[in-house]
Amino acid sequence: MPEKLNISGNVSTEKRYRSIYQAVIYTSEIDLAGSFKIPEINTGEKQEVLWDEAYYSIGISDNRGIKGTVSLKISESETEAVPGLNDSEIFLSGITFPTIVSASGTSIPFSLKMSISGSESLGFTPLGKTTEITITSPWNSPGFNGKFLPVERTINETGFNAKWLITNLNRNFPQSWSGKSFNPENDSFGVDFILTVDHYQKSLRSAKYGILFIAFAFLALIFAELATGENIHLFHYVLVAMALVLFFSLLNSLSEHTGFNLAYVISSISTITIISVFLKALLKKQKTAILISGLLVFLYAFIFVLLTLNDYAYLAGNIGLFILLSVTMILSVRLRLFRKE
Repeated sequence: MPEKLNISGNVSTEKRYRSIYQAVIYTSEIDLAGSFKIPEINTGEKQEVLWDEAYYSIGISDNRGIKGTVSLKISESETEAVPGLNDSEIFLSGITFPTIVSASGTSIPFSLKMSISGSESLGFTPLGKTTEITITSPWNSPGFNGKFLPVERTINETGFNAKWLITNLNRNFPQSWSGKSFNPENDSFGVDFILTVDHYQKSLRSAKYGILFIAFAFLALIFAELATGENIHLFHYVLVAMALVLFFSLLNSLSEHTGFNLAYVISSISTITIISVFLKALLKKQKTAILISGLLVFLYAFIFVLLTLNDYAYLAGNIGLFILLSVTMILSVRLRLFRKE
């Protein structure tokens, strides 16, 4: 493994579309530099190291991402890469630089530049005894993953800058070995280019409030029964619950085409309308149906506000639930529930 490995990269990103779905692709300009220190190897009397058959190799998970030619500069000489690997004991795919390696004990500096394209994520393996990696990109929603997190990072609207610093003591493999004793890729790390397509996340968050929707709708129906003296059949409760559940499916499907906010408005108006018309026909009292519709409008507006909040969503949700519980208690007293005449 290299004694020192410095990697710097500038990653440009682009959104690609297939039908209504999006994906992030990138092109990275990578500069690698460092040095090898050829170790003293004692092979025994019946073995020897064939330095004239040695080679350098770089592991790349998908060679299709390589753009143009790649040349490795070693000391004062330069060697062009050939496709594939001479062995698969460390990497499964990559490129190779055939060259003659100097005798043991010497230090060999190297450098190369390469352009690699990919999608969704860019990762590295800390092969150097000291590995330092710096990545910059205009993408403003990175997700850092793997065994190591950046020691320095800056994220703002114009993009991000991240720096990793790893030594051989942080990883789980040595500088040199033979065979398949270690797998360096297990210590890989990198960055994901996350799409901020939040309508799926908001749809999932709204679905988590599903029990709240159904519970308060049923509570409103119970109050309607008590206020009007009408008995609502269990089947009618099931129909109202199905309308409330269908709201989430309608919200998710519409948000793929219209965006979350407009989809929420359309889905909530449709759901409130169908429930209001149904209750008006069922209870035969327009005032009761309007009151229940007003409660549903308040509930859907309240949930929408919670979905748009981030830091204060939990606090606002508890305050709102406290207010709703207080109103429910007041109404139950006015209706004189469970009191004997």
